[in-house]
Amino acid sequence: MIRGISAMFFCLPVLACAVFFSGCNTNKNDLLSNKPLSSIVTKNKGCEIKTITDSCYSYFFKEGNAEEGVREILKKGKFYINTFPIPVKAGDYSVNGKKWISFSVKNSKWLVWGEEYDSYPDATLAAVKKIPAGLEMKIYDNDHDGYADEIQAYYLEALIADSVILNDDGSYSIVRLSSNDYRTPVNGEGNNYDGILFSRGTGQCIPSNNFDSEISPGDVVLVYYSHDGWAAIKAEEIKGRLVDGEKMEFFQIEKRRYEDSCGFSRENLIISNRCTEFFDTLKFFGFTGENSQYEVSLWMVPTLAKGLYGAPAGFTTDKKTAREMLKDAVSQAEKKFEDWSSEIKRKEFNGLQFSQVKDAIENSKRIINSNAPADMMNYELFVLYLAINGVEQEMTAKKSGFSFKGIMNNWFCN
Repeated sequence: MIRGISAMFFCLPVLACAVFFSGCNTNKNDLLSNKPLSSIVTKNKGCEIKTITDSCYSYFFKEGNAEEGVREILKKGKFYINTFPIPVKAGDYSVNGKKWISFSVKNSKWLVWGEEYDSYPDATLAAVKKIPAGLEMKIYDNDHDGYADEIQAYYLEALIADSVILNDDGSYSIVRLSSNDYRTPVNGEGNNYDGILFSRGTGQCIPSNNFDSEISPGDVVLVYYSHDGWAAIKAEEIKGRLVDGEKMEFFQIEKRRYEDSCGFSRENLIISNRCTEFFDTLKFFGFTGENSQYEVSLWMVPTLAKGLYGAPAGFTTDKKTAREMLKDAVSQAEKKFEDWSSEIKRKEFNGLQFSQVKDAIENSKRIINSNAPADMMNYELFVLYLAINGVEQEMTAKKSGFSFKGIMNNWFCN
């Protein structure tokens, strides 16, 4: 199947609260064969997400109020995430193997992503609001009265395929790198992954009808668990110079800006290749801007509308570019480290901070001379950046256990 899974559920995205109509192709994974009333991809401003419950979507619902309309659909068991309905009867509900809704006997409260709610209906509505920006929701009008009576949403997670395996039973396995595939960490490194999906040994298999045949090692892949099992599609690659960016706002490749999406799941993507972390690293070493000599790939959630996209899933580079950037950064680091350490008394600083930079440089040199995949070299570049500049500006790294204080902020003065 070529792009079969993506054709299954990606329709036209919207900007702000505008809506475009698109008839989606369907296959046996679709719950319905009829065309949707409409399809939206919600956006965000900062971390404020305008999802289907926002007032700008009220015209979809006969109640004249989007939140009340969604509540009615939930009451009828007609709100689906990854083809699974959120149950009408109170109970636990999981998405991609992670519990989204559960009951705390201790507190007599319903929990949604760790937050407490007094009632099950409130919890189900909260779960809908947790679906991040940049992902599609299909809106159906099954009784043809002009209003929504069913919604199908999708929660996708990004990862980088290290290998793709055709199994004896005709299914596919995608394997991504795991923490123990990387070199001995520098003192101060934290968790380079926050999730375990499709890591070595976890054993997830993808039925052939749910597998995008265009997927190759090195691609960013979008995965989700449906009633037919795991599904995987290739993200859309946008290649060029990384010119500019702003966390929770946009990332610019060449002359076009692509909106960021708050909350999109990148926890199974190596931390160095997540959007903000990748951009900050390249900017620190002077690898961004219109005059950059390096091309990178920004991977987007695809849609059926040519030229329009959902969430930015992550960044990658090819192996040659990864090696050249790392060599360039090591050269910068060695020169500055030598000049700086000869001019300033070391006793004024923590000796650990010096050793972290030296160890990061040595790890980088070793991996440059190896046959490591590009994302391993991207990761060492990220570690070198943190060892020099510290983690204060990188909250995700800080939360993941990275503890570098850095030697000198804005060391390179780009």
